[in-house]
Amino acid sequence: IVWETSSTIVRSTQIYNEPYTCPCIRSHTSDNVFMAQSNADYIVIFSSHKPYRMNKHKRFEGHIVNGYNTQLDISPDGTFVASASANGLLYIFSYRSSRLIKTQSIGVS
Repeated sequence: IVWETSSTIVRSTQIYNEPYTCPCIRSHTSDNVFMAQSNADYIVIFSSHKPYRMNKHKRFEGHIVNGYNTQLDISPDGTFVASASANGLLYIFSYRSSRLIKTQSIGVS
């Protein structure tokens, strides 16, 4: 569901038709999109303007969500996307190519 926060009016109810929830959503810092961490173990991108279309060709995959409250973040210049993972690693992706650049242990066991 997409809603307008100032008035709580629902703007769209059909932008993500997969049977998974998204525990974290972030606006991109330099592009007109928002990104959602899916419990299907990937990050999906949506247009931030009506009709709020999902980008079906670009995903950030490889990390594990498995129902945990894992978060994602975007670098200030919009170049990188970072995601926590249920396996105790931080995954860093290139926003442009959506390729995994690096994994880093975050000391969680």
